[in-house]
Amino acid sequence: MSNSTSAGMMPEESLVRQLLGRQPRLPYVVASRCPKGTPQVLLADPVFFEEGRWKPFPSFLWLVCPRLKNAVAKLEQEGFIQMFAHRLREDRGFREEFLDGHQKMVAQRLELAAKVCASDLSADVKKILETATIAGSRSIFGVKCLHAHLAQTMVGGKNPIGKTIAEKIGPCTADVPCVKKTEGGFGK
Repeated sequence: MSNSTSAGMMPEESLVRQLLGRQPRLPYVVASRCPKGTPQVLLADPVFFEEGRWKPFPSFLWLVCPRLKNAVAKLEQEGFIQMFAHRLREDRGFREEFLDGHQKMVAQRLELAAKVCASDLSADVKKILETATIAGSRSIFGVKCLHAHLAQTMVGGKNPIGKTIAEKIGPCTADVPCVKKTEGGFGK
């Protein structure tokens, strides 16, 4: 893939760095884009090599779209984290759908980790990748970072938290750019 999506545009690596607010720490691919082509979700390696060993990076999906990040932050401020935690405790169907999606996400994360580090994955790292939520929480019903839940849904993962958020905030459209051309995006 070229590092620029069209002539005169900011190279994609620079745009991703701008969207993250820092240099990406791990290798990534763009897993979802808005209708104008701006990255929405990054899929990073779920493990990284440091200090002579593989270390886990369980929150391997990153929401980078400014519009979506701002909308999700607003929902977090409005108490949606607590609402989802309550719903996971009280709503059996919601909880079962969440657990099913969690297991599928864990399988995806382990498969990606195996591609990165082959058989060098230690038992303690594997355990973290098997148990941590998409947001990196070790408590299965410890809801945090709604951004990660939405990112999981946006790349085709089954996550009722992310699905509810997506329905609440709506999709990005070609009419309203997530990042303006003057900011390095592909919009107006």
